[in-house]
Amino acid sequence: MTSTPPSLKDRKKMRLAVLEAEIFSARMQVKAEKLYLYALISECLFGTVLYLLLLYLSLRMVPPSLFLNAPEFCVIFGVTLLVPAFAAGYVVFAGVLYLPKVLCKRRGTRIDLSLFHAVTYLYALHQSEPNLYAVVESLAKYAASYGEAAREFRQVISDCRNCSLDFYSALGRLSQTTPSEKFRSFLTGLSSSYRTLGSATEYLRMKTDELREEQRLSQKMYLNTLGVIAEIYITVFVAGPLFLVIVVMVMGVISSVNPLVLALIIYVMLPFGTALFLLILSVISDTHEETTTEIMHAEQSEEIRKQVFSSVRITIPQVSEAPAFEKLARRDAREKYLRFFHAPVSYMKFHPPAVFACSVPAALLLMAVLYLLFVPVPLTPDGFLSWITAAANVVIAGVLTTLVPFAVFYEIQTRYRRRVEGAVPDFVDQLVSAVRHNLTLSQAIDLIALEGRSDMLEEIRMVRRDILWGSRTSDAVRRFRENVQVGVIDRMSVLLMQAEHFTDNLTQVLQIIAEDSKSLVMRKNERRGEMQLYVIVVYLAFFVFVFVQSIMAVMFLPMLLQSGSGLLVIGSGVTNTVTGWSPADIYNCLIYHSVFIHGFCSGLVAGMMGEGSVCAGIKHSCVMMAVAVVVFTFVKFFLLT
Repeated sequence: MTSTPPSLKDRKKMRLAVLEAEIFSARMQVKAEKLYLYALISECLFGTVLYLLLLYLSLRMVPPSLFLNAPEFCVIFGVTLLVPAFAAGYVVFAGVLYLPKVLCKRRGTRIDLSLFHAVTYLYALHQSEPNLYAVVESLAKYAASYGEAAREFRQVISDCRNCSLDFYSALGRLSQTTPSEKFRSFLTGLSSSYRTLGSATEYLRMKTDELREEQRLSQKMYLNTLGVIAEIYITVFVAGPLFLVIVVMVMGVISSVNPLVLALIIYVMLPFGTALFLLILSVISDTHEETTTEIMHAEQSEEIRKQVFSSVRITIPQVSEAPAFEKLARRDAREKYLRFFHAPVSYMKFHPPAVFACSVPAALLLMAVLYLLFVPVPLTPDGFLSWITAAANVVIAGVLTTLVPFAVFYEIQTRYRRRVEGAVPDFVDQLVSAVRHNLTLSQAIDLIALEGRSDMLEEIRMVRRDILWGSRTSDAVRRFRENVQVGVIDRMSVLLMQAEHFTDNLTQVLQIIAEDSKSLVMRKNERRGEMQLYVIVVYLAFFVFVFVQSIMAVMFLPMLLQSGSGLLVIGSGVTNTVTGWSPADIYNCLIYHSVFIHGFCSGLVAGMMGEGSVCAGIKHSCVMMAVAVVVFTFVKFFLLT
């Protein structure tokens, strides 16, 4: 007996069921039916627009007489244009429906990256609190600090509260819907261990050690991959442009190649190629620590406000307080601007992008002054080359004026965070030693602030001051976490605050925090040391590029001009006598611009390789562009005159 194939309606239902599961795993706030409808509408709109565009272009290119003389050709032509329109519309339709899978994959990656910190949190608190549900609920509350893995546990809490599921059934449902295979395996082991033994402490300890080793191996693989990418970069973006520049110049002597080819290489291929290269680096680099720090301050501000005044008795007002709350909201919206104007330098140390509010107007003013003083050539066809050469120097001065202050403040912030992260293991070790001798957490902080040695002693004294002024220890630690804004401090503070609710013996929790922070600092130091080699490689590659280009401007280009007359013809039918442009000046201008563009792009690549951030590469870009200014100023005034 043969089974009948499913009907179109049944296939649609099955497709919607699969799509609903993907949407749920991706945590998208949309129903499957609506997404399917959006896909159909997008397909129709895109296909129609493309068909009309192709029809318009075809009518512009095909003579109208052809349609008048052969009407059947109109039908064939119109039907032919429907094929690419339908194909493009279907691609859009499939792309919209494929979006949940993409988001699932991204969420799975983020869950894998944050799983170690979430498991460490569970292990630290489960030793003191046998009720695993209470620990999971605590972790889900601080998901913004512990990443996507902790946020995934919110489904367990929601199922237990709203769907009347027991804890084990909620864990099983989460293991079926999570997009991460590693997290699914962890949930299976956690549920079976807790159900069988009544405690998952040993399993969590083993899982913590396993994930720590996986992180070490993953970092080793990343560094090896980075070495291969560095070699590709030198080959494609250093040796490649140099080879093409030399070939274009030599071909200019032989067959009068238009310098537009070289301009396309410099102004198009180099920037867009570097952007693609940076995109590849950003995909493979691990930026989990920075993202969790940014998310924490965006998501938990309201929660923190509720907890700070948890002991205040709430009374129902007699009149509406809506106007007062609106006024308070407007005041909070103006708060960052008020803090900026009150202490701009201090504000910019913790918020480097705010420096653009000062550097951009200063750069525009400087560019206007320099343009009036040093660009006397009007913008005319005959004087275009002289104008663009002088204007380029003005633009470079403006770019440096804009970026140098940001690079300085960003470096100050980076060094501050690095100093605080490096001081955390010693600080926690001192806390462990003090708590082990029967001191409370507040007494231990007081002792370290008065007699301890630490690179973040000033921050510890701020915590002590809050405690002396009557704040609870958890509130003082919470404010310490808000002020420092460093990922490792954020997780340490959350764990300490929650440990106080579960146990009075903080020794084991502090030991776990110490091991975690030491492991993190060691990995970051190892990674920074390994990646500095690639930063040096990028610098050496740039210096080679500058040296070769300066040699070409001083020796190679004049020799080509003297060896033949082919280079004197710029383009087809456009000669030096007609335009007034000197071939040597054109190629010198292109070489000059190529060095600055290459310096800016190489600096961004160096920052991405060295510190995993494009913003960190701005300081390298400023250094390389400054070196290019010095070198070509020397070449222009001492070697080419």
